[in-house]
Amino acid sequence: MSNSRGIGFGAFLVGLGAGWLIFTFIDVTSKTFAWILIILGAGIVASGVLRYISPKVPLSGVVSSLSVGLIIALIFTSGLGFIWPWSGPGGPYRYTLDESRNLKGDALAPNLLFRVENVNGQIDVSTWDRPEYNVDLAIKAQGNTESEAQSNLEKVDTTIEENLVQGRLELVLTISVPRLTWSRVSVNVAVTLPADATVDLDIQTTNGGIKMEDLTGSMLTLSTTNGDVAFDGVEADTISASTTNGRISGSVQAADMTAETTNGVISLSLPCTRTGSYGLETTNGNVDVTVVPSGDVGFDLDASTSSGGATLDLSGLTYETSTSRHKVAHTEGYETKPVQIEIDASTTNGNVSVGD
Repeated sequence: MSNSRGIGFGAFLVGLGAGWLIFTFIDVTSKTFAWILIILGAGIVASGVLRYISPKVPLSGVVSSLSVGLIIALIFTSGLGFIWPWSGPGGPYRYTLDESRNLKGDALAPNLLFRVENVNGQIDVSTWDRPEYNVDLAIKAQGNTESEAQSNLEKVDTTIEENLVQGRLELVLTISVPRLTWSRVSVNVAVTLPADATVDLDIQTTNGGIKMEDLTGSMLTLSTTNGDVAFDGVEADTISASTTNGRISGSVQAADMTAETTNGVISLSLPCTRTGSYGLETTNGNVDVTVVPSGDVGFDLDASTSSGGATLDLSGLTYETSTSRHKVAHTEGYETKPVQIEIDASTTNGNVSVGD
């Protein structure tokens, strides 16, 4: 093997190993894949330029070999699910198998914690008038053959662990899927909890939304990628909601709430029956907040955008800043109001509006 071939093969191994480590620990979406292709393509172009400028220097071969190694690592670790979403029309596989599973038990404690980290699927949380919890799992698995789809289905392990810690019942749902099987499996989770319990949630998923309905909580931590976060009659002390490609919407109120998304709209309705602080931020999308004003409610508002318009459509406001893209205002006598609502809403590309 010549010296240049040896260097090129070494660079290939470095790219393969580094790519394997990187792509094992990050979720590769179609947009991420596009950027990877751009970077690798630029590397290959640079390789050709280097070969033309300095044909005797093996740097061009190093760049090409590194690129090839990264691409192969990406394909093997991600299974190409980021290009052909398994749930799309037909998908890349011929066979799909479905399975339903149910996990349930008593939930007599006044305080509950429910925690889950899901992969490729929706998570719905609602309540009922029973002292029990119920978890329904809808699992889909794909394969090029029926036996392969069945094998992938059997690789999905679902368990729930119950722990009573200082009077609080902690429910930890574990969905275990081998890394190389992620792109071939989807798990939708529907959770029902007692309505008279105060609930903490720690929910994460990818390629799926999160929806909560008729829920009274203490601390709600909600995170997804490529999915929406939706609220329907939700109230909590603290809410942290984030997504990367999706909208955040619905009827909600909290003492302290942060909502962040990229490439998505934030559209919230606030009942304004309790004092609360709301930090709402997106990069590509509008922020639209509907409030319920009354004589008992005061507002402290900061609405800003880099490219778009800012609108505060409420009466009785005193403005500190009033430009087309940035408005800062508060209700006259804000400090004396029994209910004080603070809203800091911003976007990069879009409009921001707060009104009734």
